[in-house]
Amino acid sequence: MERATGSKVDGDADDTRARLIHAATKLFSARGVSAVSIRELAAEANVNVAAIHYHFGGKEVLYGHVLRHVLADTLSAMSMIEAVLKRVQGAGTKSAARQGLRDCVAILLRSLFSDNRTSCIASLLLRESAEPSEAFNTIWSEFLEPQWSAFCSLLEILRPDFQSQPELLRLTASSILGQCLFYLDNPSLVTMIFGHEWATEGRLSEIAVHIAAFSLHGISQKKESTS
Repeated sequence: MERATGSKVDGDADDTRARLIHAATKLFSARGVSAVSIRELAAEANVNVAAIHYHFGGKEVLYGHVLRHVLADTLSAMSMIEAVLKRVQGAGTKSAARQGLRDCVAILLRSLFSDNRTSCIASLLLRESAEPSEAFNTIWSEFLEPQWSAFCSLLEILRPDFQSQPELLRLTASSILGQCLFYLDNPSLVTMIFGHEWATEGRLSEIAVHIAAFSLHGISQKKESTS
């Protein structure tokens, strides 16, 4: 158990870890990992400076825990997406794949806008895109790549010719995921465009339906290979 000095509070290990993750989420999403010092993290969490190394082994490891914390709902959604993919593969029909794509887009959007961590997810992903840290591989392997693979598998059922056109498959999957991430990365712009509150459950359902319909129409159009 951590011992406090001065104004720092005592607490059990779970409480200290939770306060550090909460403080780090706030500071890292606002300013980035490199701009936040160990001392600032400790002050925000109201713990001793040594607590960060004791509980996490360092700032970078703490950052990894922050990423897992803010992306937890996205990871939970992965099990639902995998279930959809398994159902579609069992059916093996384009009709099932079209419905599967609709379901997966809706699941992904709900996970991205599940609670008040949405702004943190957007901030951290944007920072990682601009200045990738060592944790970027964790983001990709644990959170993004499984969903990417699921979308690609659905697209190959919809368009078997994608299997011989990997570049076109990647472009198509990128376009679908990019539409979803647009709403996450640009909330102020989306609010200006729509002119009203849009991140409600009902509005998100409408957006998911539109993204899926727009994408399915494009997928139905045969295109030449880009290679």
